[in-house]
This record gives sequence, structure tokens and C-alpha cells, in this order.
Amino acid sequence: MECLHRFCGECIEKSIRLCKNECPVCREHYPGGCTLGDDRHYDHLISIIHPDIAEYEEAVRQYFKPWIKKCVDLCELTIHVHAYVLVIFKYGCLIIKISMWQSFRRQIKELERKQKARATAVGFARRRRTIRKDINDKNGGKD
Repeated sequence: MECLHRFCGECIEKSIRLCKNECPVCREHYPGGCTLGDDRHYDHLISIIHPDIAEYEEAVRQYFKPWIKKCVDLCELTIHVHAYVLVIFKYGCLIIKISMWQSFRRQIKELERKQKARATAVGFARRRRTIRKDINDKNGGKD
């Protein structure tokens, strides 16, 4: 794409299937008849920066392994970014999107914190109901 955003084939197919001729990130229009394929110049540039790409990809996968499953569960946008991160693995250029990935890591932590707080609140509510029920049973149903 002219805006230089990179996507996996699945995200491009989804965008084309939805008849949107625009970049999913910046919404820049691209001609509908153009073919979106591998960017060989970009691949060559990355191969110069990281000559042993397989070793680099494996190190990156190990680093992000705990977050990949959690990100898939967040939302549609995260799945897209997850795919984008996998494309970055393929090309070996993680630096481009680390800030975005870190923001999703923060969102995941916040989501986990909210779920834990919600579970705690539900537990307190159950205990309150149980205590009220016990008190009502002891009083014969009178408050």
C-alpha cells in the first residue's frame, strides 16, 4: 500500500471482501484494481538488517508467547494487530510496532484487572445475600 502499512494476507482479503478499498489503519484509499502482494524491496531491506531471520523470529516468538493467546481473545482490532505482529515476525522487523504491541499489553492487564475486580464484587454480593438469608431464617422471616 502507498501508506506503507503492512498486513497479513488474511487481513487484506477481509478488507477486500468487505468492499473497502482503504487501509484499515489510516483509511487511505487504494485503487480497487491493484494487486496487493509481497513487497520484495521491503523483504530485501529486512534481510539486510537481520541476516539470520529464522533465529530472530524464534527469539521474538518466545518473548511474546504469553501474550499471543490473550490478544486473540480481546477484540477484532486486536486480532488484526495480532496478525500484523505475525507479519512483522515474518519480515523480522519488530521495532515498527512495539509501541502498539505494548499498548495492547497494557489493555490486556487492565482487562484482567477488571475481570478480577468483577469476580471479587460478585463474591461479596453472594456473601451479602447469604448473610441476609441466614439472618432472615433466624428471625423467622422478619427483619
